[in-house]
Amino acid sequence: MLIAIISPSALILYALAKPIYIIFYGKYGSLQDFVPIVQVSALVSIFMSSGMLLAMILQGIGKTRVVIKAIIYGIIFKILFQPFLIIVFPMLGAMIATFVGLIVSTMMMFAFIEINYQVSQNIEAGFLSSTFVSSIIMFALVCISDYFTQLFVSDSRIGQFLPCLISSLIGLFIIINCYKTNGILDEILTK
Repeated sequence: MLIAIISPSALILYALAKPIYIIFYGKYGSLQDFVPIVQVSALVSIFMSSGMLLAMILQGIGKTRVVIKAIIYGIIFKILFQPFLIIVFPMLGAMIATFVGLIVSTMMMFAFIEINYQVSQNIEAGFLSSTFVSSIIMFALVCISDYFTQLFVSDSRIGQFLPCLISSLIGLFIIINCYKTNGILDEILTK
């Protein structure tokens, strides 16, 4: 259920990174430098939310040590990768290193749960694939919508608000219809 909500949200944020950045910060600095920060943040949010959910589950069943161990390994990976990534990607290096650390922590927690409780047997492959396909369709159409609406507006905060709103509503409409068609919406609303 988390993936069904977070993945389209993160992809909309990724697709609309430019208007969202301008709305919040104006045209501060070069958009080529700062818009990718919003895009990477959108991707980081998927693993951050998944990691937090897994950490809460593990703490709820008394496996706090597993959570702490996973977080420590994530921090170690972040520290190891950060200097190199900052050299290669000066603006994004620290955030990408955080992304790497979150992936490590999340995968460790999921691996522990999978090895000990075999939860993947209860996950419907059709549900996940339908969620991802619906999210990708929505992402593509939001990108197209944003591209065409950007042709008619300025790069001011007010000018970027309308394309952001239009593309977001289009994305919401598409994802709801895709979810309704695939039966995902019923599953979300009934759980």
